[in-house]
Amino acid sequence: MSSRSKLSSICWNNYIKGQIASSNFEGRSTVYMELKENERRVWSVDFSWSNPTLFPSDTGYTLAFGLAGHRVYYYDLRNPGVPLYTLTGHNKTVSYVKFLDSLTLVSSSTDNTLKL
Repeated sequence: MSSRSKLSSICWNNYIKGQIASSNFEGRSTVYMELKENERRVWSVDFSWSNPTLFPSDTGYTLAFGLAGHRVYYYDLRNPGVPLYTLTGHNKTVSYVKFLDSLTLVSSSTDNTLKL
């Protein structure tokens, strides 16, 4: 796998074999398709911890990524055309996003804050 831009984060899907997501400095996240939300750097990406192969759960197909544009985007990969949610609240770059479980997402920022 290669990218036209520097990669900033990768994450394997724990439940869908072979599915990986990456983010890069051009503001793109890539799963099987490319998701573009911003011209600014995407710093971090993470899959939900729900197992979509065992339980009928909407959260089993979700992906979140944090941007230099102070936002977190939350996608359902079955409908990647638009984000389900755009989470705001940070005043600087969102440097890290992580699902703590299937329903809880935490983000950190260079504004020295964590958001759940």
